[in-house]
Amino acid sequence: MIKSANHVVTNLTDIIDNNTATPEKIRELAEQIQQYTLQLQPDQIQTLAEQIDEAVRITRQEPRQSIKRANEDIQSVKIDLEEIDKETDDAYNRAIVAAGKVDELETRLNKLHVSNVQNQQDAEEIIKQAETVKESANNAHVLRLGISLQLKDTYKTAVATLTVRSNASESARERAQNLLNRASKNTIELFRVFSLSSESGICEEEKLELQKLIERVPVCCVPSTRSSYIASGPSCRQVFNAVQNDRSAHVAEHVPVTPVARIDREEDRKKNFPWERLYDLEADKIELHKTYESNQKDLDSLESKIQGLTEQINTHLNKIQSDADRYRQCTT
Repeated sequence: MIKSANHVVTNLTDIIDNNTATPEKIRELAEQIQQYTLQLQPDQIQTLAEQIDEAVRITRQEPRQSIKRANEDIQSVKIDLEEIDKETDDAYNRAIVAAGKVDELETRLNKLHVSNVQNQQDAEEIIKQAETVKESANNAHVLRLGISLQLKDTYKTAVATLTVRSNASESARERAQNLLNRASKNTIELFRVFSLSSESGICEEEKLELQKLIERVPVCCVPSTRSSYIASGPSCRQVFNAVQNDRSAHVAEHVPVTPVARIDREEDRKKNFPWERLYDLEADKIELHKTYESNQKDLDSLESKIQGLTEQINTHLNKIQSDADRYRQCTT
């Protein structure tokens, strides 16, 4: 726009200063003018000259006004250019700020892209972990069913074993009670013989022998009415130890007895007193007691095994519950 205004100003200046006409053109124009003939009157010529002067004056004023307007336009254009430069600078600064924001947005976009990729990887990892937890839960469920079946079988076996052992213990107790009753019965029979001997006036020597026999009866087989003989009689354990050391020997050679109760072995054998039977009863009783203790130990062992299996199942159930909680957390 400035260049166009300068071009207009230059053309107007050339017209006013007549810088465009060359001498040759002026001479040609003069020759042409000389060839013209004026057919006008002097007053007409004067009028025409005045008109020409007026036209020249007007023509001179118009370029000056045009130049003035052009200068004003130039000043306005300069102001506009300054404003344009200012706006250009502002736009450049805004463009720099916008470029910085674009770079910042690009950086954030890259971070978001990296975060998105990481989130996708995390999601895939979570899905894999969820599948693993689900598979572990299924395996744990199958294992729990297996352990439950195994526990049921073990429980049934334990119940059957407990039943058998309980029946055996009950049978052993009954047998021991029967043996004890039989031993007590034999002891009572000895007392009865002793009483009969006292009533029938048997000789003192036979009474002494019966007294010796009663003194040798084990304490556990003697009824409560024979309180006067318990302190001097041997214990069941002493009798049994004596029998274990030598079954063929007489108990008097192995257990402590009172001096009055010591008699000859041959005389005891002649009397045919059933000491071996008493020994067998005592041995059976001790054997039954051992069997009962063994059964009790087996019962304790079975209870310990059942307790161990119960703890394993509880541990397994806790693990299954934990896996299920993890699976729910992953899925939500």
